[in-house]
Amino acid sequence: KLDNFNILELLPNIQFYDYTKVANRCKLLSKYKNYHLTFSYSGENWNECRIALNNNMNVAVVFEQHIPKKFKGFEVINGDVTDLRYTDKKNVIVGLKYKKVRNNNIKKYL
Repeated sequence: KLDNFNILELLPNIQFYDYTKVANRCKLLSKYKNYHLTFSYSGENWNECRIALNNNMNVAVVFEQHIPKKFKGFEVINGDVTDLRYTDKKNVIVGLKYKKVRNNNIKKYL
């Protein structure tokens, strides 16, 4: 914070975006017009994902092999085409392909 303003307030003309699995973060969307969130499916939080989808949010889902056209009844778009999540249509699953990590040493940091 700078003079009690956060980065979203200091740069109101810049579009910020992020992914979250924390449902409470979604409350920030009504407070900041320049903030976009994509909710993330963990494999165990489908109830929260459905609530997000029903409230004009998108949900990111990682798929191992191919990105399907539908997931749990919702349209799936290819999220690997661009990283600009705030340009996506609303109420869709953002399908992302699982990417293998080239350096196996990353496990020691997790």
